[in-house]
Amino acid sequence: MSIADETVKLPAGFAVDYARPLMDDGWKVVGAFGWGRRSDDGVLDAYVVNSTFTQLTLAGGVRREIRTRTKATPYFQAVAGIVRSRFSATFSGEPAYDESASDPMFEPGAGVAWAIGRRFAVFGQVDYRRLWPDAGGLLTSYEAVQGFRTSAGARVRMP
Repeated sequence: MSIADETVKLPAGFAVDYARPLMDDGWKVVGAFGWGRRSDDGVLDAYVVNSTFTQLTLAGGVRREIRTRTKATPYFQAVAGIVRSRFSATFSGEPAYDESASDPMFEPGAGVAWAIGRRFAVFGQVDYRRLWPDAGGLLTSYEAVQGFRTSAGARVRMP
């Protein structure tokens, strides 16, 4: 993700989503949950500085799958929800900063699933996440958080 002109990577994390068919026309309802964390350690003047940035996402929306006559199933989706962000820092083991915020988010995306057998598929997906943070505070002083997320993994197909 990017905050202002700086890129922030959350190297540790996971994401889970669940899609349930609405009807047999390719439309599905989607629920998404994600968690990511970044921890940094360093020295500033004579202090040992430890900081942690964590982000928790809970969202829901719709997905439209486009059926093809191949093993590939392209899809488009849009989810909206809440992102809970927390930043904390310590100087030489003493708490120095701890702030959290809950912000609304909207995330359209697209991907393609490639069937492997009858019940599984691998997929690739690209999303664009837009947050609307409140003004003020360290976490929200950049006005907007934007970014791209790419994920790949296995997906269980519902019969």
